[in-house]
Amino acid sequence: MTENINTESTDDTSTPPANKGSRRQTILIVVLLLMGGGLIYDRQVARPRSQQAYDKALELINKNVMTAAESEAVTNQAVQAAFGKKPSKLVKTEDYTIETFSWRRGLLVLRYDVNVVYAHEGGRLVLRNVLLNKMPEKSQLPGYVHPPVLPPPGEG
Repeated sequence: MTENINTESTDDTSTPPANKGSRRQTILIVVLLLMGGGLIYDRQVARPRSQQAYDKALELINKNVMTAAESEAVTNQAVQAAFGKKPSKLVKTEDYTIETFSWRRGLLVLRYDVNVVYAHEGGRLVLRNVLLNKMPEKSQLPGYVHPPVLPPPGEG
């Protein structure tokens, strides 16, 4: 009545388990290569191009300030020609217009933005301000009226 519990089957018809580790490793290597390529694109292409556009816009602002009295002001067409592209986003009000020029980063959901602020003067959009990767505050926009400074209570 004693049964041998430790009997082993001599059937070798079973197949070896699939090598899941090598498939996982291949997927991880592909993801790593994509992330590395995205990082290289971000550092070598997208960031330098957005910085160059920002620097060009600053030069145009300086030109606008230096030659304001003697020649035409810099308009949105001149900025678009300097950047070599059209804006990806436009915010328009009665006092100002903001054009956003974007460059995709290594991660496709992120981007570098150059926000160019124009004032409306004589039916034209005249360059006033430029910001890299942020929107202007209300006090930096054309047409902003600063609130009056009130004396503290008790003084008068």
